[in-house]
This record gives sequence, structure tokens and C-alpha cells, in this order.
Amino acid sequence: MITTTIILMAASVSSSAAKADAICEVGRVALQDLPSINRERSADLYYAGHDAERTDVLEVCPKLVSEIPAGYPLADRDARARANMHVPIAGQAIKAAFIYSIEVPEIGADLKTATVRMDVSCTGLCGSGFEAHYIRTAKGWKRQGDIRTLFVS
Repeated sequence: MITTTIILMAASVSSSAAKADAICEVGRVALQDLPSINRERSADLYYAGHDAERTDVLEVCPKLVSEIPAGYPLADRDARARANMHVPIAGQAIKAAFIYSIEVPEIGADLKTATVRMDVSCTGLCGSGFEAHYIRTAKGWKRQGDIRTLFVS
């Protein structure tokens, strides 16, 4: 009886570690699915990082900060203020800010499938949410199908 309990506990710890590894592996691939950067843009793009409104993949996998694509600095106070500006201010020209975030991936019980939700908030009455599905292949995690739009405002 004690041996069975110990084996079950060890399996649970091993499963939790495998799930944590899968979350970070999927997060790494999802970061690469952020929109490519257009250097001649009329808005600034950022990656959200820590945000009190949602749990970001970087909170669970802090080492992924080095995997954020070039051109996506972490959002600072100024970027968040511009993205939260929903009404133009007379006489002020403010460069729009788009802040992308990736939620913690939901890993399937089989550890072979994952769902990732991504959001963007932006200056004006603007924002959208997306969902992508990933599968584990012999070569690692790959996106399955297109990224699906969940909402746009």
C-alpha cells in the first residue's frame, strides 16, 4: 500500500514537471507566431509581460523573455498609458501603441495538444483576441491550422 502511494506520488510529480516543460515549449513556439514587424509603421508594438489583468506565459516561464521576437520591447508605463487611451485628446498627436500578450498555454491531458490564447490591446477603442492550436510532433511543437480570431473591438 505504501509503495503504491509512493509510486502514484512520483508519477504525479513527473507528470507536473512534464506539463510545466510543455507549457514553456509551446510558449516558445507561440512567441514566434506574433505578427512580423513592419519597420515603417505608424504605431509602436510591445509585448505585455507582467500585467495585473492576465497571467502571461512569461510569469510561468520567465526564461522565455529572451525568446520575444526582435522589435517587441516589453511594455512600459508609457506604452500601457497610450494603449489605454480610448478617446483622442484635442490638440495632441499620440503615436498608437499595440501591446501583445500570450496567456499560459492549456496543455491537453495527453501532453500532445495545446491551446494558446493571445490578445492585443491598442490605442483607441481597439483590441482583439486570438486562439491557436498546437500539436507535439517528432520535431517539437507545431501550430496546427491558422490562428483563429475570437473577438475584435
